[in-house]
Amino acid sequence: MQVDRVVSAVRSMRLAPADPEVPGVASAVQLRGVSARSSAGTTLAAVTLEVAAGSIHALLGENGAGCSEVLAVLGGYLPIEAGELLIGGEAVQFWTPKDAARLGIAVIRGEPATVPQMSVADNVFLGIERARGWLVRRDRVLLDARALLSRLGLEMNPTRELRELSTGERRVVQLARELARGSKILLLDDIFAGLSEADLKTLEKALKRMASEGVTVIIATHRVVEIRRLASIVSTFSRGHCVASRLVDAALDSGQLVGDLVSEIASVARSGREALSLSGEALRVIDWSVWHPVDPNRLVVDSASFVVHRGEIVALAGLSGSLRSELALSLFGRSYGSRTAGELLLAGNPVTAQNPQEAIAAGLGLATDTSVRYDLNLLGGIPTRVSPAALARLARLGVIDPDRDYRTAAALPGIAALAKTDKTSPSALAIETLTLWLEIRPTAVILDLPTEGATATDTARLKELIVRLAAGGTGVLLVSNDIDEILALSDRVYPVVEGTICPAMPSPAASPAELLRRMLGLSPP
Repeated sequence: MQVDRVVSAVRSMRLAPADPEVPGVASAVQLRGVSARSSAGTTLAAVTLEVAAGSIHALLGENGAGCSEVLAVLGGYLPIEAGELLIGGEAVQFWTPKDAARLGIAVIRGEPATVPQMSVADNVFLGIERARGWLVRRDRVLLDARALLSRLGLEMNPTRELRELSTGERRVVQLARELARGSKILLLDDIFAGLSEADLKTLEKALKRMASEGVTVIIATHRVVEIRRLASIVSTFSRGHCVASRLVDAALDSGQLVGDLVSEIASVARSGREALSLSGEALRVIDWSVWHPVDPNRLVVDSASFVVHRGEIVALAGLSGSLRSELALSLFGRSYGSRTAGELLLAGNPVTAQNPQEAIAAGLGLATDTSVRYDLNLLGGIPTRVSPAALARLARLGVIDPDRDYRTAAALPGIAALAKTDKTSPSALAIETLTLWLEIRPTAVILDLPTEGATATDTARLKELIVRLAAGGTGVLLVSNDIDEILALSDRVYPVVEGTICPAMPSPAASPAELLRRMLGLSPP
């Protein structure tokens, strides 16, 4: 198979991380042998990288490969431990994000950092208002906002309220703010997830126009389609190493990219579990669809169907932005989503649990460090927490913004009764919760990123508990982005791409390259 030949070639002959040369173009960013370690334990190992001024440069890698860490170094969030960072040819050392901002470096991640209740113009100049003395020059604000948006391909009345705009248009408003600030280097961390095709085209046009005006754009993303449409060069990462930088043109082969991405992944050893003996179904999901918690018109999970047998470990494998955790949480007493459709069966019996307590009573367990209560900041900046069950009702009342990704802030309702919540380590909480499920022995258990951020010792303990759960006859649904973990533990794997489940793969026969290809949404070679 083509991918396997590429992987073999990569492993036998290390690819040099030299960047393709762009004649006559100066470098905006250079990393020379940079090493760093994030608080989550992800490392950058002697990374060498060069980004041409005024280019759109993509960083591609699996979760934990090091792409986000490169942006963190450039944005002043992660100090380097070794090596050298150059901006515009000058060596620099960033200790805080303010250090990077002073050199015109801006970071954009997650949902748009905008205020829906304010006008488009006010959002463009938020924090950098046009003023004469103590008075804001309203006429100048409107004229300048219209001109900035027009430069990015967005023609509109800047007096409109931002809430009337789509998510992609809000992104463009945020980009216009960076133009107004004079930002020269733009760092984008996975900002394409959840956008419609129309919004993607709007955002792509704006980014191309920024680059044409000399702004350097560096994008960390898992979306190969956006890389092909936007970037001039893509740098691939694997386990903290920059494997190669390649020109994005018609000759760029997806097999080459996948080979790069798995070049640092050694052969995965299976867990040594005994041969699986299926003894009936534990969990079956049929045509399961989920709508966004605060935007009832936004379909998040589309007609997912899969089955987990008793004693079986089945993985939902997805990279960040794949919506694999949202799918898993929606199954646990509708803990995610404004509404759901489809069927959920435990041991062949239909389950209609409307909350976590009813899900537990029906025989379904959960272990996660992803909470599903939201910090809404409803009371003039005072944090106010409500349960997800109330989110859709509040959205219909106009209290919250349906396009904002409200970040999680507290523990699952009902889970506090299952494990102590004063643990400082998420892995310690996961170990305690899994230990409890071993005692209770539910029909099926959903494990959402159980080892993420865990130490090597805690990871080994968690994997041991997962194997013991399955050995006792519980069906285990493992939600993970860790290729080693998926291939070592699971019997079957369903790749998840943007809320859609792909056909199942038998894990023992899958290679890291083939699994990652499916997780990236790439077609077979």
